[in-house]
Amino acid sequence: MEFRFNADEWIQLTPPQRIKRCQVLATEAERLDAIGSDRMKTLFLNLAIQWKLIAEQIALESKRAN
Repeated sequence: MEFRFNADEWIQLTPPQRIKRCQVLATEAERLDAIGSDRMKTLFLNLAIQWKLIAEQIALESKRAN
C-alpha cells in the first residue's frame, strides 16, 4: 500500500497543484462516505469538507500573492 500524502512532496507543489491534490483527496473521501457505518460516513464526509476548505484557502492566498 502506498500512502498518497507526503509533506515533503506537498511543499514542492505549486498552488494549482496543491488545489488539484486537495480536490482529488476530497473526492476520494466522498467515495468512502458512501460505505461503512454511520460514524465512518460522517468522518469521511468531514474529511472531504476539510480538503475542500484547504483548496479554497490555497486559492485565496494565491490570488492575494499575485
